[in-house]
Amino acid sequence: MKLITINYLANARTQYFKPMFNQLIKIKDENKKKINVNMLVSKPNDDNIDINLLTDNGIEAQIIYLPDSGRHYMCKVENAVDIANKYTISLDEDVFLNSHIWDFMIENCDVLDNDKNLLFSPLLSTGVPTVDWFIEQFFNEEERNLLFEKFKNTYIEENHCTPPGCGVLNKCTVNSPAKDWDSEYFYNEVHKMETHYKGIHPVRVSDEIQSLLVEMVLKHKDKLLKKMDYELFFDNDKPYFCNNVYMIKTSDYKKIIEDESLFVDKFDEVPINKFRKMNNLNMVFIKNSFGVHPSYNWIGMERYTELADKFFRGIESE
Repeated sequence: MKLITINYLANARTQYFKPMFNQLIKIKDENKKKINVNMLVSKPNDDNIDINLLTDNGIEAQIIYLPDSGRHYMCKVENAVDIANKYTISLDEDVFLNSHIWDFMIENCDVLDNDKNLLFSPLLSTGVPTVDWFIEQFFNEEERNLLFEKFKNTYIEENHCTPPGCGVLNKCTVNSPAKDWDSEYFYNEVHKMETHYKGIHPVRVSDEIQSLLVEMVLKHKDKLLKKMDYELFFDNDKPYFCNNVYMIKTSDYKKIIEDESLFVDKFDEVPINKFRKMNNLNMVFIKNSFGVHPSYNWIGMERYTELADKFFRGIESE
């Protein structure tokens, strides 16, 4: 009996499949026995999706083709959760985790058996709220200061991508009287925003910062691949969770996606956050678990793909 189902939610950029899953196939044999992978794809006969890479390396996997529709993402999620095992891992198509992080997540999945814990996540380079922890733990002092200075000097514009009312956050960035970036001040002000959408951060709106982060993490490629000293820590103070990979107990996930009152659009991000807040639940994170999500499409689809291509080319090269 498998314990964990990894739902790989593929859309239009399946070219990252191989570098992503080249790490998963390196996990311990005993952990391979605990997982299966469902590849939920948008187009049939995708040459980038190599199921044999997984099955030839002892990982049970299947491809599930779901044609595009007006509610395509949730159609994938609902189908995935219906057939998931005790724990579900939601995995976007552009996330890099090394095999050691995968092992640690698999081996510590029972942290979610505590009813106070809803989500279990590594630290992603552009995730909310993980970006600040990633930078603090991954980079040296000079590099941290450079990135935090960029955060502090980012103008947050209200537009079709960003949450309504987010312009007020410039008092934490370009209009802040403080000399340095203060993430706690920023998140406290985000918490006060009267909107369902609180997945806002300077990293999400800045082409410059996302580009710089890709360059900087690739300079430390050895650290991205290295086994670190991992440790669990807990948070329920941050106002919003927006990470491109996370584990959740399948029974909790079903409660969320079956509750129509939680939805405000065709995605599960807001419902997950509303459910967590309503029930005062923890997010569980892993210290020193350095995963990379290279870019967000808020900077434009072309740059979004360029930066992801650059990162995944870099991580594959020797």
